Amino acid sequence: MSSKLCTLFAFILFLVSSLAHAEVTRWETAKREPYQNGKTFGDRGAYEKWIGKIHLAIDPQNEHNRQIVDLNLAPQNAKKLVEFAADFEMLVPADRTKANGAVFYEVNNRGKNTAGNLIDGGGDDFLCRQGFVVLWSGWI
Repeated sequence: MSSKLCTLFAFILFLVSSLAHAEVTRWETAKREPYQNGKTFGDRGAYEKWIGKIHLAIDPQNEHNRQIVDLNLAPQNAKKLVEFAADFEMLVPADRTKANGAVFYEVNNRGKNTAGNLIDGGGDDFLCRQGFVVLWSGWI
């Protein structure tokens, strides 16, 4: 994965985590494959689907993290941070220059991606035709 996309993902996690403050420690892309068998989405072209895991760490002493239930009981690393991981799926234009510069990000709790069906009207691929990078991460 390009460092630019990793930085973008880390920045998104930072922005949307108004309740907790985390740092990305590692990003693993386990699988990259053509999305919808290489179907093209207008002038944005084909997309790739990336699947993997993002590793994070949080400070249990940070006041923003204190509302996380039992965080103080979790094991800590040498830096006194609690480490955890989240699965992710991401749709990315195969030709990165075709991306519109925006990310649509949905956090799902123990579930499937839902926003695509709501926004895409059940599958008309609006987000891809518009050039969004579409990102989902799950947590439990």
